[in-house]
Amino acid sequence: MDIDLGASSIFAHRFTLYLPGRNFLGENISNIEEWVKEAAYILTSITGGVTRLAPAECMWSNKEEGILIIEITHILYTYFEPVTFTRDKHLIHEFICRFGRETSQQSVAMELDAKMLFVTDFTSPEERSQFALVR
Repeated sequence: MDIDLGASSIFAHRFTLYLPGRNFLGENISNIEEWVKEAAYILTSITGGVTRLAPAECMWSNKEEGILIIEITHILYTYFEPVTFTRDKHLIHEFICRFGRETSQQSVAMELDAKMLFVTDFTSPEERSQFALVR
């Protein structure tokens, strides 16, 4: 369908980041707003803009601990051109690893073009290469 609304369009991809308000034991992350603002800044610096949705109530089961966690999740999304995103994706990865470690996450969810992805290894690329040298 072709509808002329007087707007220009570009071919772009969508990246969404989900930042939970609790850690893997269900404890509140006291400085979550700082994390959300930092994520928004990083995404804006890479793509030129970001949208933050209203906080959403989410629920997940921590089967290892046998607890149900109900939390507020902060959702940010952006549209991007592949060249720019690929060049600076390490900034997003570094942020997710730091967020995961410092807020005691089991995983951090993101969505790339409607495909859900979960980061569970929060070691940075530098740490991984150091481990490789030691082994």
